Amino acid sequence: MQDVTKINDQICLMIVGGGPQLTELQEIVQHKNLQNYIFFTGPKESEYVPSFYHAADLFVSASITETQGLTFIEAMASGLPVLARYDKNLDGVILDGKNGYFFEDRKDLVEKILHLSQTDLSILSQQAKQEAQKYSSENFYQKILKTYEQALSKHHYCYRVVSISPENQQQYTVAFQFDHHQILLTLSGQVIERYGLSVGQVVDREELDALKDQEQVSKAYKLALKYLTYKDYTYAKMQQKLIDKGDFDDIQVEMTMDLLMQKNLIDDVEYTQSYFQKATRLGMGMNKIIHHLKKEGVSPFIIDAFLEEYSQDLEYDKAIELVQKLYNENTTRPQYALIQNIRNKLFNKGFSQDVVDKAIENFDFSIPKEHTMNLLTKEYHRVYNRYKNRYQSHILKSKIITFLVQKGYEYDDVLEIIEQLWEDTNDQN
Repeated sequence: MQDVTKINDQICLMIVGGGPQLTELQEIVQHKNLQNYIFFTGPKESEYVPSFYHAADLFVSASITETQGLTFIEAMASGLPVLARYDKNLDGVILDGKNGYFFEDRKDLVEKILHLSQTDLSILSQQAKQEAQKYSSENFYQKILKTYEQALSKHHYCYRVVSISPENQQQYTVAFQFDHHQILLTLSGQVIERYGLSVGQVVDREELDALKDQEQVSKAYKLALKYLTYKDYTYAKMQQKLIDKGDFDDIQVEMTMDLLMQKNLIDDVEYTQSYFQKATRLGMGMNKIIHHLKKEGVSPFIIDAFLEEYSQDLEYDKAIELVQKLYNENTTRPQYALIQNIRNKLFNKGFSQDVVDKAIENFDFSIPKEHTMNLLTKEYHRVYNRYKNRYQSHILKSKIITFLVQKGYEYDDVLEIIEQLWEDTNDQN
């Protein structure tokens, strides 16, 4: 208090209670001439203690033996913010800065007392009262009641194993009896062994719920195996399929997925590698492969790791193979139209822009003049015969020229064919 009163002589300390060191403390106060700042009330009956709390603005304790914090709770219940020497036993009772403060040493204590003496303590006081409510007799009663109810529930809801009957080499029907009710669960021999189930054994409700989860996991696992006989699944797709089934809760689905992964039946890394091999055999580009993997829920980390090992040269080789195939199969398109068609197909297959451009640029799309003129002749007759009765001669001629150029034939080649065939076809009509 000497350090405090040197700076603020309006602050007083009231010590409530007695004890073996009371006389010693009074002598120290006399010796240091602090009689006007420190007051001793002596021992007080418990019924009068709240009055002393209400007479104060702040509760201070440097005790290191207050293991349960009862005096702190009493002070907070009276609306007093608390200053206490830090002790881990007070964690959760005193919330630093909310219903009071901890101090570390004498200097820290003096600074905090002086600071709080100049501070509006109304918010700290209100929060101290609110926190103290957690320790009220009503809340204590509710917690005790809940504990007793849990104990009674655990004792009352007990299920006795009355029979274990084999269904097949791996599955057993286990019958549990509760009063006049019987519950049947289908469990594997491994689960029965893990839980140590035997006829006459008693399990509580929590154990029974866990066994029910095991039964559901077994059903979900069998269902997943059925799905996997038709196609491969990623983790995300299988998880969603089991959830959509609607028979299993989230925990049961997660347990099933863990089991599938442990047995290597679901492996997104292997799925990615397998799909890539299949897709590249089908001439699919990297963009389309990545789009499919993302759609199937494969982690971006797995995709990125895969791409680090992937060579763009391999995608280019696949693109060239597809270009060659489409070029060889062409029987109707001129060079320009063929290039556009192949370009579009490469993009549709998912090849990247760079790979498409490189493949188109490096491939020899030259078509013999004779072959081009033969294609152009066939196309001319097809278009002429289709539209000859719809337009007058001069309009029909213009329409055919426009159509053939639009199809990708060179303008000069179109004019050459028109010049060769127009009069003959018109004379016939």
